[in-house]
Amino acid sequence: MRTIFRPGGIVRRSSCLLLLPLVVLYSCGGAIKTQSSGKAGRPYVEFYMQPGVTQYFIGPLLFEGDDDRSMAIDYTLRDSTHSVSEVAMNFSLLSEEMVKTPDSLVYYLNSQRSFVVQPPFDRFYVEKDKLITHRYGSFVPYEQIKGLFIEDASVSVEFWTEGKQMAFELKRSSQKTRRAVEETLIPQIEFTKNLD
Repeated sequence: MRTIFRPGGIVRRSSCLLLLPLVVLYSCGGAIKTQSSGKAGRPYVEFYMQPGVTQYFIGPLLFEGDDDRSMAIDYTLRDSTHSVSEVAMNFSLLSEEMVKTPDSLVYYLNSQRSFVVQPPFDRFYVEKDKLITHRYGSFVPYEQIKGLFIEDASVSVEFWTEGKQMAFELKRSSQKTRRAVEETLIPQIEFTKNLD
């Protein structure tokens, strides 16, 4: 291994080689394009995967429940060859007690049942700190998730497990994320679906 001497320190050649791909990626404009809306942070992040394939990470949307319960739901979708069929939906439930894998997750728009996410749910992990964090994932059809973002409605979610229901309301701060997705991301996806 060759060592390069510089004023203020020594830089190993192998370290320079590791940084080279990052410099090239940055100088070419990068593979990650982010969309943001001011103080709301980044409502979604756009990743270039390969020609004709873009992946989007949306969220998380934050929900409040009773008894110090809360939920955060994020969505990942891949726009490939001008079509999006399924969206990966991952969610974290924070609770004081252990909760079994959900039987269903029910979405409501303006207090009207919109759609139901059915098993299978993947359990990624359960962690205990001050509260217990349960992390799950599932897949949802794109058209159902699209409705969640384009409807100007109040959003609530019911988490069902072992016949028990936990209700959550979308936090006001997450409305900014919904608006940004509605105004920029959904039109972009719909436009690319109609290119062929």
